[in-house]
Amino acid sequence: MLSGATGVCQNLTINAGAILTIGATPLNNGLLTASGNAVINGALSIGGSITKTGKLIVVNITWASTSSMSGFINGGIVVSGDWEFSTGSAVSMGYCDVAFTGGSNTLLISKGIGSSFSSVSIDKNSGNTVTIGSTSTANLNFNSTVTINSGSTLLSLGNIITIFAGNLNNSGHFSFGIGTVSMEKASGTQAIQVNTSDMFNNLLIKSGGTVTIDNFLQLMGNMTIQSGIFDPQNNMVRLFGNWYNNVGAAGFVEGTGTVSFAGGNFRQYSSTSAPLRFCPSTTRRPFRCTTHQWECYDSIGHSGSKHLCNQCRR
Repeated sequence: MLSGATGVCQNLTINAGAILTIGATPLNNGLLTASGNAVINGALSIGGSITKTGKLIVVNITWASTSSMSGFINGGIVVSGDWEFSTGSAVSMGYCDVAFTGGSNTLLISKGIGSSFSSVSIDKNSGNTVTIGSTSTANLNFNSTVTINSGSTLLSLGNIITIFAGNLNNSGHFSFGIGTVSMEKASGTQAIQVNTSDMFNNLLIKSGGTVTIDNFLQLMGNMTIQSGIFDPQNNMVRLFGNWYNNVGAAGFVEGTGTVSFAGGNFRQYSSTSAPLRFCPSTTRRPFRCTTHQWECYDSIGHSGSKHLCNQCRR
């Protein structure tokens, strides 16, 4: 146990069956700094007090199949290198925040079904990234707010579902070129801050409230509203895949924004009873509406009436 004190080591290994506790006292912080790798096979507990923090600072950290985590208020883990939820791990950070910092890239590997983060902040030096790795095989869960600070980038190369249960506060950049991002806040408003060139592949709205964006958003894959409401707040959504609204009209706030179907020379499908404002494409790209059985090229309207441009046909 490290309580209200400061400790340093090179590499840290917690063996199966062992417990390491890093905690604060009412008067002092608890801090353990490992200048190398941490391998967690046993149990790690981190927490602070009302005014003091308990913290682990490490370069790389691996959570093995036998690991467990107890995270309490004002607990934190600061990582400058890589993070791996190994196969078989089921680790929840609880109330322990995680910060990715430093002047090198971070590779985040998700192989542990049931493993999850709480609040996460990304504060890398300009040009450095946190990348969800291509070898990830398990869905990645962020159970609270994710903050991407200015100059930092969150990338995804993993063909998995990345689940956000809180806001995505983004002053930097995100790019999900593969896989699916699922927005799953239980209630209230879930905000996605979008900056220039930010993009998702597939976006799934699986919310108990309303998901909003504050800027132009580009989707390289499909848009699906499974539950809750998607409100783009009058911003454009450019879609290269298909649009599925399984909720109906109540699931989408049209406003004055535009949905631009920008796919290549293949059919794009819309399955929805909600009105959409379409942006005419600059080339003849076929669009098919499975609700009204319309197939057209430059649709400018989608409502209960047959408001179509002269290039559209039944």
